[in-house]
Amino acid sequence: TGWNLVKPERPHPVVGEGYFYFVHGFRATGVPEGWRLARTDYCADFPSAIGRDARVAVQFHPEKSQRAGLALLERFCAWRP
Repeated sequence: TGWNLVKPERPHPVVGEGYFYFVHGFRATGVPEGWRLARTDYCADFPSAIGRDARVAVQFHPEKSQRAGLALLERFCAWRP
């Protein structure tokens, strides 16, 4: 938990690299490779952002992630899939 680095696995208009705030240690498992947008290493490497078509989900909390979170939310609002 706390601040962890999110690294994109492929280009996406919403998800970018940065430090984001995580409030728990839950993580998704069994995510298909093509859905993984970003990863984070916290005790193990795991998908911290996933997406498919016009859907995006993140494991961290953008609203608690200060500038990085605000930038992600702005990109999400501007996104026109």
